Amino acid sequence: MHYCVWGTLLVHKNNNAGHAMDEVNNQNSLKAFRVKRGLTTSALSRLTNGEFSTSRISNYETGVRALTIDAAKKLAPHLGASPAQLLNLADNFFTDVKLGEHQEELVRLLSKVSLRGDVDVKKVIGILNGYLDS
Repeated sequence: MHYCVWGTLLVHKNNNAGHAMDEVNNQNSLKAFRVKRGLTTSALSRLTNGEFSTSRISNYETGVRALTIDAAKKLAPHLGASPAQLLNLADNFFTDVKLGEHQEELVRLLSKVSLRGDVDVKKVIGILNGYLDS
């Protein structure tokens, strides 16, 4: 199972072979804003100068890949939306708290770890709990 630091939920889904697999539930508004602007995934990819491929955008929209804060910040200007709107967060989510450089790095790293799977997430939780308990 993969978890997103920012609360993306998990759902259980069967693949074509009938075996159970975990899939991240889509909890962002990327597709709604893209469609509202009349953009295809290809057009949005071109607007980002290829930084986001059509398949990556599609993966964000379907929830195969969790939309990160960093990606939302980069995509938002092309969609006439705020990063918070793309992530379905309160509009003041990014303005209420100003993180320092090291705090932003920690959030970015935790987001990366969250996508690696439950085993890695548990390891990092153990490390952090050990540090905080010392």
